[in-house]
Amino acid sequence: MEKWEYKVVEARAKDDLERLMTQLGAEGWEFVDLEVTNFTIAGRVVIVYVAVMKRAKA
Repeated sequence: MEKWEYKVVEARAKDDLERLMTQLGAEGWEFVDLEVTNFTIAGRVVIVYVAVMKRAKA
């Protein structure tokens, strides 16, 4: 059975998340899941992108 290690990547800008995911993909990480959350702080809407990546353990 294959064992996996997981990494959670968080960014406030979609472009930043895409850049991080591309870098991790080049290192052998695979995309698993994405969650987008928005909330309000002091009257401003904040969007947070959280991606889960995985790769086989060595």
